[in-house]
Amino acid sequence: MSNWDVNIEILIRKYTSGTLSNSEAVYLAEWVKSSKQNAERFRSTVRAIEQLELQRTAQAENFSKRVINKAFKKEAPRKVALLPQLKNRWQIAAISSMVAVVAIVLGFSISYNNANNAEQLVAESSPIESLVSTLEYCAPKDAPLHITLVDGTQITLNQNSRLTLSADYNATARNVTLDGEAYFDVAKSDKRFTVTAGDNSYIVHGTSFNINSYAEDKLAIVTLHTGKLEAKIDAQSYMLKPGDELRVDDKVKSVSKHVVNTENSISWMNKKLTFSRLPLKFVIKQIEHKYNVKINMHSDIEDIPYTGELQNEDLKSALHLLSITAPISLAVTESNNEFYITKM
Repeated sequence: MSNWDVNIEILIRKYTSGTLSNSEAVYLAEWVKSSKQNAERFRSTVRAIEQLELQRTAQAENFSKRVINKAFKKEAPRKVALLPQLKNRWQIAAISSMVAVVAIVLGFSISYNNANNAEQLVAESSPIESLVSTLEYCAPKDAPLHITLVDGTQITLNQNSRLTLSADYNATARNVTLDGEAYFDVAKSDKRFTVTAGDNSYIVHGTSFNINSYAEDKLAIVTLHTGKLEAKIDAQSYMLKPGDELRVDDKVKSVSKHVVNTENSISWMNKKLTFSRLPLKFVIKQIEHKYNVKINMHSDIEDIPYTGELQNEDLKSALHLLSITAPISLAVTESNNEFYITKM
């Protein structure tokens, strides 16, 4: 049996025992729905595990019956009569413990059979939905996460980002929801691929692009690398061609299109941040997510365009570099683990 087979069987066993974690459920669900053969193998493996457990349960029931018969069949009247006369609390505790163990064995066999019956019905009817109704991928705070969907679409999630899709993804449509930043390399298909980010949606067919859209920011940057992309913003449609970047500011309801160097939009994949005439409010938000920090900025400087690059600097060095390379002199102060940027 290959390592892949071993890993899948372990996950299926954890599924039947109810110990599957969220990330393991996502992995198993992706595997099950990737082919009819996998779905059938999932069902047959669940049945085999259940049959084995039913045999073990039957053995446990037989054992518990033998214990009860031996303990109470002929001598029960005499022991029951003597029980109130026992003065030693340890004797009373010993008899009580024996009864409790027998009750637990019987109770376990009954409840386990009920659970197995319910589990089998779920597995027979719909193995995918029995695992999860939606699949969620969450990148850690300090590193990106690489994902391959069942249709071959490649996605890299930036740190602190979350991607959600339904368990029936690719059945009739390919819809995903993004909170954060991600680079998409969408596999070609006759099924439309749609990314929902905040109140906006992006429709593509065989396209690579980067989206930066954290829900809390009310700002979004969409950069098209290859193919075609249609952005739907407030009931308006914007068609992008390679090299176009769309900047959306939900706070002031503004949308602007720019021609850019697309490589700048994915510099974060190399642990860098590269900006080319990007408004400071966008720059600050990207620094916040990279360093997991809160930065406050005065509104009169947030639209000033900034060009520069941050690499492996620590937070304070990065903010200092920003302050001396901006078109105007900036002052950076710290209070209660938050930073404040103002014009000098």
